[in-house]
Amino acid sequence: DTPHFGPHREMIETMPKPLPTIGYLRRLLSYDPVTGILTWLARAPKMFAGATEKNRRSSCARWNKRYAGTVAGALQADGYRQVKIHNRSMLAHRLAWAIHHGEWPECVRHIDEDLLNNRILNLRSTSRKICQRNQRRHSTNTSGRTGVSWAKARAICVAQIKIGAKTHYLGSFSEFDDAVAARIEAEKRHNFTGRQ
Repeated sequence: DTPHFGPHREMIETMPKPLPTIGYLRRLLSYDPVTGILTWLARAPKMFAGATEKNRRSSCARWNKRYAGTVAGALQADGYRQVKIHNRSMLAHRLAWAIHHGEWPECVRHIDEDLLNNRILNLRSTSRKICQRNQRRHSTNTSGRTGVSWAKARAICVAQIKIGAKTHYLGSFSEFDDAVAARIEAEKRHNFTGRQ
């Protein structure tokens, strides 16, 4: 990903914590809603740190030569594209939504489940609760089924489901298929998508 020359103090003061303003994002990035691609915009010297105007202009020229007009961010192991803004990693699809709609979403889903398809027609703003219910199976899951794990010490399968911040125990089973059935039933009761 790109290196980050420090912004001018004026920029730091206009960046609220924890998220940058939409206006600030629009000075850094261009978003094409048809292709879903974010590209770096050319920056002004005042956006760079430096003791003198000459230093700021030099840093600005180097940055613009290398990055202006290039696709922003990098593909991560989890399948998402992330963009670093002042050493903070941000998901490209959230940035796309914010820049296009002018507001930060609570959560954004890819309608077709293609994590790199950031076209605006493929993005849907939703609540964090709904996003949790539609999560893919975590890479650390070794059973092959979300919400089902193997308790080695007891030689049983354990089924559970997380609703909001609370994890609910669904039972212990000697057979994997029984644990999966318990999880599926709980998903139906709580309107999950039933992804594996």
